[in-house]
Amino acid sequence: VPVLVAGIGKAKKELGWEPKVKLEEGLRRVYGGFE
Repeated sequence: VPVLVAGIGKAKKELGWEPKVKLEEGLRRVYGGFE
């Protein structure tokens, strides 16, 4: 998973995504769907 997180961090900077809380909330929902 670290690679995925690093990729997301890079994409966030490139896309200019500042609302980190929203991103983390979205990820929680995505991972919640896998469990």
